[in-house]
Amino acid sequence: MKLIGLSFDKISAEKIGEKLEGVKVDSNIEIIDIKKADFDILKDKEEMLDIKFRQTIQYNPDYAKLEFKGIMLVSLDYKEAKELLKNWQKNKKVPDEFQLTFLNIIIHKSAPKAMQLEEDLGIPFHIPLPRIARKTD
Repeated sequence: MKLIGLSFDKISAEKIGEKLEGVKVDSNIEIIDIKKADFDILKDKEEMLDIKFRQTIQYNPDYAKLEFKGIMLVSLDYKEAKELLKNWQKNKKVPDEFQLTFLNIIIHKSAPKAMQLEEDLGIPFHIPLPRIARKTD
């Protein structure tokens, strides 16, 4: 599988509340739709898929919310693409062998944008940053 591109249709961030005490961060990524993309730039043995997704980062209770919606274009072997589309059309599920890859691509593209928005809004980051500590003997 090759990532051809990823673009966002919607990026929103909203700070709702003022009290940070007891805030819990919930993140969710959902695949909204998968369909064959109509591009003829690939080899005969490959198929391009258009994958629509939504990611929400919710600070509960009612503190803040971030939302990303977008489209990811991927190239797959023809047989893999056919199986993925068949599975999606049948039960709206992404097979396990693709699920982690898709989610990781989305996270890697959206996390930097989310962190910038969180900084702009003055809310804590949804993922912890690495820390450097002194080495003790």
